[in-house]
Amino acid sequence: MMTINKEKLIYLLIILNPIFEIVYSTLYRLDVNLPLNQIFRFLMLFCFVFLTKNIKTKKIVIIFAITYFSIWLTQLSVGYSRISFSEISFVFKIIYSTCLIFIFTDYIRNNIVNTNTLIRITIYSVFIIIFSICVSLLGLGYEAWTATDYRTGYVGWFLFGNHLTIVLLMVFCLLIYIDKIRGRNIWIALTTIAIVLLGNKAGLVGLIAYFTILGFIYFFGSRPTKKKILFLLIIGICVLLVMPNIINYLSNFISNQVKLYNDYGYTNILSFLLSNRDLQILYVKNDLNANTDRYLGSLVGYGYERTVNVLRPYGFNAIEMDLYALRYYLGYIPVCIWLGIYLKVMLCAVKGFFKSRDLKSTAILLGTSVAIMHSIFTGHIVFESLSIVYFAILGALCMTIIDEN
Repeated sequence: MMTINKEKLIYLLIILNPIFEIVYSTLYRLDVNLPLNQIFRFLMLFCFVFLTKNIKTKKIVIIFAITYFSIWLTQLSVGYSRISFSEISFVFKIIYSTCLIFIFTDYIRNNIVNTNTLIRITIYSVFIIIFSICVSLLGLGYEAWTATDYRTGYVGWFLFGNHLTIVLLMVFCLLIYIDKIRGRNIWIALTTIAIVLLGNKAGLVGLIAYFTILGFIYFFGSRPTKKKILFLLIIGICVLLVMPNIINYLSNFISNQVKLYNDYGYTNILSFLLSNRDLQILYVKNDLNANTDRYLGSLVGYGYERTVNVLRPYGFNAIEMDLYALRYYLGYIPVCIWLGIYLKVMLCAVKGFFKSRDLKSTAILLGTSVAIMHSIFTGHIVFESLSIVYFAILGALCMTIIDEN
């Protein structure tokens, strides 16, 4: 009788995750309307749940499934939603996203996966993301923006750059956290280059924060050694050599951002920083609150399709900021669930940091903080099939760091 190697199957699914996204992106660009992303997500949820060991984890999945389907059925009963493939797939999407962090925590705590191997596989899985972005410079990938001269960036073989940015920012921290991985410095350099080539504000700000804080911890968090002094010297020389290029890049970037602010009708600095995501909330709030029961809408939301249909006349296809999306799609119950997840993960990361106070724990705390802030202010984690896997792995590491210490 054939037995399934659970550990290898989990690693295979992680490797396939970005490949699924490339297939979906390619078909989308070819105007082939197949729901492959939803099918992939459903199959991955089934496999991930099947591979869990603890019955408590399976109960958590069932509880979340019942909760979200109950909200949707309530929306159906009051006319906020309808029976359609997109509505049903959306419910499965949020079940998948919410359960994944508990599933990976189960894998680590029950030794279904080896923690270091899990991190290595997670890092290796982004090679195709990095490669596709870098070869875009040769015309073998897609640009992020084609309708403006003020923004430059590449998305490789993917549709959008926001979820790629947060994936690479999370993986960057895993590269610092893991004890041993071949070619760590090369991986860090390639990840950094890919984030810069994506051209997102969040990515550049994240990189600056990472290098500033992690560099300070590395060089000044413990006594100086010959290795540290030599490394600092090499870094200093390299920075001096490329300083003209850095200054030129930052000067052009800032200049383009100023032109973007002045020419694209941003009303305030917050709208600019959020890329007008605040307008998504304004349009939905004004329309739905005026035409529906506010209290019922707060409890169960206004429905996925209904909310998106409000946004489309204004040029938006979704609410991007995750917590606001949860609130208007499904009500405050999912918002409370995800706030609880954020709080749990952050508390574990903070506890791990204060127990160790080293570079590794700092990297995990930084990665977690950046991911949660990105989710709240930019989005592209809770509802993205690609990035939610990396967030779940990072969150599971946070919740098991306490076990190791």
